[in-house]
Amino acid sequence: MLGGTASAAAPTKCDTTGVATLADLSVTGGTVVGVCGFFDKNKVGDADTIDFALDQLGLAYDGTSLSHIASNYSAAGTSFLSDLGVSALYGDIYVAFHTGAAAPWGNSTAFFHIVAGPGGVTAIVPNTNGLALSNATLFDASLTPPTRPSVPEPATWAMMLIGFGMIGFALRDRRTSLAA
Repeated sequence: MLGGTASAAAPTKCDTTGVATLADLSVTGGTVVGVCGFFDKNKVGDADTIDFALDQLGLAYDGTSLSHIASNYSAAGTSFLSDLGVSALYGDIYVAFHTGAAAPWGNSTAFFHIVAGPGGVTAIVPNTNGLALSNATLFDASLTPPTRPSVPEPATWAMMLIGFGMIGFALRDRRTSLAA
């Protein structure tokens, strides 16, 4: 499990100090489909809040994260992915961001569920009016693109059609000779 102290009481709803919205995150190559927050103070490492928020977003969390970026992970307006050292994330992505005082978030944490498009998510930028965030965690994502089913080349299709035609002709020819 991530480090951090347990809360005195587990959260009971997603928005505890204000309502985070899907528009609080700019994503290139995907769509923000869920948000849970804002939670008062830094909850990126709080086990109870993590379990609750990720459960609300549909992730059965196993207690491990792919990455924990601390202390001003990014300059204003830059992508979280550049600090991770990856060019794209794929599939369902679950991430949390904390800001100590950046407007409009204040001292709070929000958790997001992002669904990557076919080419993957290539940028995730929190909309914090130009102020850097305190830290962030990527809880779940795929680092490899999905495999796509192979499609036969046109020459292969042509050979298959010729083969089916020959089988059909042979069956028709056989029926004609049996009738005679």
